[in-house]
Amino acid sequence: MYPELVITVFLILSLFIVGALVIFSARHIKNINPDTLPELWRLYGVEILIVTAVLIPAYYGGVILMIVLLLFNLRAHVEIAHIHGYRHRTNIIATGILLSSVLIITVFYLSTAEQAISYLLSSIVLFISLVLFILVMKKCQTFLAALFPMLIIALSISSLLQINMMHDGFLLIIFLYLVTETNDAFAMIFGRLVGKTGLFPRISPKKTWEGMIAGVMTAMLAGLVYNHLVLNYTVSEASMIIGLIIISAILGDLVFSAYKRIYETKDFMTLIKGHGGIIDIYDSLLISSITFYFLIQLTGSSNSSHSIIFP
Repeated sequence: MYPELVITVFLILSLFIVGALVIFSARHIKNINPDTLPELWRLYGVEILIVTAVLIPAYYGGVILMIVLLLFNLRAHVEIAHIHGYRHRTNIIATGILLSSVLIITVFYLSTAEQAISYLLSSIVLFISLVLFILVMKKCQTFLAALFPMLIIALSISSLLQINMMHDGFLLIIFLYLVTETNDAFAMIFGRLVGKTGLFPRISPKKTWEGMIAGVMTAMLAGLVYNHLVLNYTVSEASMIIGLIIISAILGDLVFSAYKRIYETKDFMTLIKGHGGIIDIYDSLLISSITFYFLIQLTGSSNSSHSIIFP
């Protein structure tokens, strides 16, 4: 693990340096808004905290990771309840946290991928049934609207726990998060600096085609380099997996942006200025983690105690 850890730290630091150099060089861009660069530096600096909040718990794994993810789950449900209004907050928070926490803790103690998948599927059915029951009893459509993010968050956290419990699980989470966050960060940087063509203006006004292309290219390159140095996928396999992670990350960002637009709010809540709430910060990871977990299963792994990467 030690050589791989050194390579991982070196690659992450290199990406941070590249991003900083891009922002630093942007002072030569003509007609750039004078407020853009200070804002970018502030947002980019916060990225260090955002990345650390994922990687350190993932490195220690086990109960520490589970506790951190449960705290994430708590905050996420508070944010979901927040955009639905005061009248429904208590019901949404109590129901969501109770059901998803049971799901997360149970998945944590399952030893095999087959058990986890079976439990996830049965839990989804139970989860939907209980929420629909509450919906009928209380005649409250808010529960139905809140069901989608509740399920996504529970499935995402369960997927991260299962990945972490695999052999070399920490390296797999690094791979997932490296691709996801690199895409997010460089799409933000280039979108703010040179973005002119809106991607989906009605859903996410700040997303641009220029930013998306830069983010995809940078994330693909970073993922391929990490795979070459640390993992053991073929170039074609790695390219496919990285591509699907990027697509699901972009989809996650857009889906949660669309969800917020329905309730006419910019952010779920404000946890970090400029980044929004915890769902706003990790919306891409919520979808990409689920995608990556099932991609791992498709590679032939059937037991979380055996390597799916190394021979």
